[in-house]
This record gives sequence, C-alpha cells and structure tokens, in this order.
Amino acid sequence: MTDAENRRPYVDPTQVDHDLPRAAPAPTPAPEPAAWQQASQRPRPAGTRPSRARVVREARRGYFARHWHGEMSLVRSYWVNNIVVAMPLAFLLTGLMTWISVKGDSLQVSAVLLLLGVPLLMSLDVWCIVGAWRAAANYLRDGGSGLWGWLARVTLALGTLQLLASIVFGFLPSVGQYWSMARGIDPLGQAKFTFSPDGRSLRLDGVIGMGDGERLRQLLNSEAAKDIKRVELASPGGRVREAERMAAAMKARGQSSRAVGTCASACTLVFLAGQPRHLTPTGELGFHRASTGTFNPVFEELANQQLAKTYT
Repeated sequence: MTDAENRRPYVDPTQVDHDLPRAAPAPTPAPEPAAWQQASQRPRPAGTRPSRARVVREARRGYFARHWHGEMSLVRSYWVNNIVVAMPLAFLLTGLMTWISVKGDSLQVSAVLLLLGVPLLMSLDVWCIVGAWRAAANYLRDGGSGLWGWLARVTLALGTLQLLASIVFGFLPSVGQYWSMARGIDPLGQAKFTFSPDGRSLRLDGVIGMGDGERLRQLLNSEAAKDIKRVELASPGGRVREAERMAAAMKARGQSSRAVGTCASACTLVFLAGQPRHLTPTGELGFHRASTGTFNPVFEELANQQLAKTYT
C-alpha cells in the first residue's frame, strides 16, 4: 500500500456542519466513600428496622422520653444532655460542698441548696447516663465508629464513679449536719469566751462556729475589754470564715495572741493575726491541708489555694 493510499482525505473546515451533536465524554467514576461514610450509610441488618407503629410511637415521645430510650443521636445525648446540661449542675453542687467545707459562709442558704440540689442532680444524672449509654449502644449497632461509641461509654462510667464517690463519701455522711445548718443550727457548736480575773486576757475555748467572729468583735469593743492585752487560744478549729472575722477583729485592735493549748486548723488564722504572738510550753499549733469531701481533685486544689491565700 502506497503513502497516497494511507493519506487521509482533506476536509475543508468551512464545509463542515458544526451544528451536529458531538459525542459526550465518558463519565468520570465517582470516588469511593471513606470508611466512616460507608459505616454511617450502612443499612440496618434485616430484622432490626423498626416497625411503622414503633416509629409513630417514638415520634410522639417528648424530649426526656426520647433521650431516656436512647432514640437521640449520640452527639445530642452525650454532648448536649450530659456535658452542657448535667455537668455544670454537678460542678455547681460540688463547688458548694467545697465552699461549705472550706469557708463555712452562708451556711443556712448553702445547706438548703444542697439538700434540694443533690437529689435533683442524682435524678438528672441517672437520666443523662442511661440515655447516653443507650444512644451509644444504638450508635454501635447501626455501624458507627467503635472508637467514639466505646469512648463515650468509658467517660460516662468514670463520671458516674466520681459522682457516686462524692455522694457516698461526701454528701451522705454530712446529711445530718446539712439538715441542722438548714434550720440555722451549727452542728459544730460555738466557742466559749471568758475574761481572766484581772481583766487583762480573753480566752477562747472550743470549736469556732457560726457567729463567733461577730461575738469576738463585740467583746473586744466592749467596755469590759478596755484593759485586754492578749487573746488566749485553745481551739481545735472550726469555720474558716468565722476565724477570718476573728482575725480581722484582732488586727483592728492590734491585739496580741497566745496559744495556751491546742490551736489547730482555723484557730491558727486567729493566732497569726495577733501582734505579737506567743506560744506557751503547753500550747501547740496544727496546720493541715484543706479537705472538701468531694473526691474531686480540681476542687481539692482550689480549696488549698484559697486556704493558702487566707494565711498570707
């Protein structure tokens, strides 16, 4: 075959009909979806698809019932109902227990809030945990990520243990005290103040309780205390807030302090407020870390930081 026979015939472009339809290009194949997309779009196994009656029944349920039965998404059940709703309330009540343990201020109001709030928190927390746990189970059953499903369950279990520890070891042993404080009675009692026969010293004995800070201030400003030179201390401690008020009254008078017995815990705040300070041979000072009874390391650390500021 010659080159002339292989040569393509010449076509004049001016004579070509450009209105004729052109062949469409071959379609580009769609990319394979990612593994997590395949899992989220995977249909339910046969026999697990809810019936029409069940779908109608679930649609009629309210918000609380839908969460309780695990019918909400894992995102809403865990992040919204647990993290946004329940956790702030838990931190608020735990912080209130810390405030009572460390400061002891506004005891009656705080005790009433605790007695009302802790049962509410327990009910809310059970609702949140059960609903989120069931939502995680449904999420895993429908082919969701095993990592997120089990991670949600682990965090729910840890949160439950922390809450139970705070209630069993922190709240329940103090229910009687909270009930007394709610009625305006300090279960710790009150300190005893006595003047020496020569009127030159005022002795404080016993636990520092509600109102003792104001009582000491009034005594130091009274006519009977015009010759007072020092305040003698023999107290195992008590309410930190009342001890701070005592310390303020001591500093305002420029009063000296003397530890004649055991002066521990909150009593040391009163001792350190004296100018000058004396420790007798029978006296001893006791310092310790703050304990909130909440078994929450965050609140324990905050309480100790606050206590350190009080001493400075």
